[in-house]
Amino acid sequence: MPEIRQCDSGVTLQNETEHLMTPKDEKECLKLPIWLKALVTLSILIAIAALYLYTDKFGSELSSNQEMWGQFGDYIGGTLNPLFAFTALLALLYTIKLQSKELRNSAKQLKKSAIALESQNSVLEKQNFEATFFQLLRLYNDIVKELHINETVRTTAVETGTGLGIGLKSKTVKHEDRQCIEALHNKLINNHLNKVARGDILKPNQEAINEAYQEFYSEFGNLIGHYFRIIYNIIKFVDNSHIKPEQKNTYTNLLRAQLSKHELGLLLYNCLSKYGSEKMLPLVAKYKILKHIEADVMLSPDDLDMIDKH
Repeated sequence: MPEIRQCDSGVTLQNETEHLMTPKDEKECLKLPIWLKALVTLSILIAIAALYLYTDKFGSELSSNQEMWGQFGDYIGGTLNPLFAFTALLALLYTIKLQSKELRNSAKQLKKSAIALESQNSVLEKQNFEATFFQLLRLYNDIVKELHINETVRTTAVETGTGLGIGLKSKTVKHEDRQCIEALHNKLINNHLNKVARGDILKPNQEAINEAYQEFYSEFGNLIGHYFRIIYNIIKFVDNSHIKPEQKNTYTNLLRAQLSKHELGLLLYNCLSKYGSEKMLPLVAKYKILKHIEADVMLSPDDLDMIDKH
């Protein structure tokens, strides 16, 4: 039996090519640019020069005349207000530029966080899927290991004592695990489906197979019912998952690798019967579970064509 090995989940994160601000960049942004420092320094020097020229021309004594103070205010305001207003405007524009840069950086950080969160969710979703899938595979193998059937085999034997007579002697053989599946498959072919080959069931081929399989299932359904249900649920679980279609094929291929040739034979006729034709057959056909079935486990190679039609 192929070894079941759980694959490591992985995800490729989207590369963030845009530059994000580092602490060093943020520190640089807090520093005033040289041109702004020069402009502020120039404004202060001009203000000092204006005061110097005024005091040099009109003296430095404080006047008690209100009109003189008004003229001084007009002089200072008219001289320095345009300069300070221009400096303030440039400083405001620089502040707006810094804020815009911070907003862009915040948007980049949010985008990166969203990508990381989405990637993390994808990883968790895939891990949960794989954990459930491989648990189902283990359950399937446990069910196979628990299968067993006792078969009575008759052999010829010489009578003890006189040694003159030859009779039949019976012994019980226990089939377990996949040997049980092989024994069940042989019983299906030899005891039931051969009736179809001999023409004992006068119905169209698939209906005849269905009737023969129902006879087989009524005898051994207690053994194989839950076996086929776990196979169906594994395929259905993969089919209903949100993984990519090519990944679904990978996981159904893992399931197919677990099935022996006699299991494929039983699965074929289960799908052609009323027990599997409605739900299991479409999934088996979709994922080509019977892709590698061998001719010696089929009553006729034409039986596989009924699967392929779906």
